[in-house]
Amino acid sequence: MALASFTVERAGTGVLLMRLDDTTYDTVIAPIVGATKLAGSPPDGASSETTVEGVKKGVIGSVKVSYKVGTKRKTSRLIVALPKLDTVVTELPGKAFRTGIITRVRASQLGLTQGLRRI
Repeated sequence: MALASFTVERAGTGVLLMRLDDTTYDTVIAPIVGATKLAGSPPDGASSETTVEGVKKGVIGSVKVSYKVGTKRKTSRLIVALPKLDTVVTELPGKAFRTGIITRVRASQLGLTQGLRRI
């Protein structure tokens, strides 16, 4: 797992600076979930929080994705910018993910925030 610096739009204003798996948040998945790979210095005003802190504070969300590799079904959690929570459910299925294909996306318990319905 190779970690890279990403910015994720936070609820309200500004962005979070996060270390995420570079192979998971590739050029296909990252824009859908609202993560942008950092190419230089962090933007002014970017805050840094752990994934758990960000989700607990409600400034970012998470979803659980199911994907299929051969005949095996697997699951993983992805960090999502709050404005993208409603759209990832329809945009992620069918996308390549970790040598498999995403088959289902669900809002996790931790990812549920105000205005998000359970899927």
